[in-house]
Amino acid sequence: MNMKKMCFLGIGFLFVVAVVGAAYGSREDVQAETIKEHETMLQSKESKQVRVKFTFDGKESIAELEDNSTSRDFRQSMPMTLHFKDYNETEKIADPPKSLSKENAPDGFVPKPGDLAVYGPWGNISVFYKDFRYSKGLIPMGHFISGLEDLVGMNGDFDAKVEVISKE
Repeated sequence: MNMKKMCFLGIGFLFVVAVVGAAYGSREDVQAETIKEHETMLQSKESKQVRVKFTFDGKESIAELEDNSTSRDFRQSMPMTLHFKDYNETEKIADPPKSLSKENAPDGFVPKPGDLAVYGPWGNISVFYKDFRYSKGLIPMGHFISGLEDLVGMNGDFDAKVEVISKE
């Protein structure tokens, strides 16, 4: 009887090892497929990325917009001129000519230097140049890829022409 139990346990153990091994192989296949899908999505996103140029005081800053309703509404309002001022030594803010869509907007996010956003409750556009805490109502629109230091270096109030440019 002891020998039968040992054989049964041995066969059961081998079965479990085989099932776990098969599942592990399947998981690797799924992970590889997931990675491939993610890379394809990123390439697709990159090819559709819209860039906007901020021109001010003979200088330029360029931002890439995210694909959301707020940034699409922002893009459709261009060209425009925005009047920026410094706010809280953390961001440059400006009021757009019209309220931007908040459809499907996140509850908020943690902005980093270079983030372009809209603060939903006030409707103003924000260009962050310092880290800031999670802000409820803040809607991400994009991120600056060049010239942020020039925009941040502007002292006092200033105007910036904003227009869509083609991807470089």
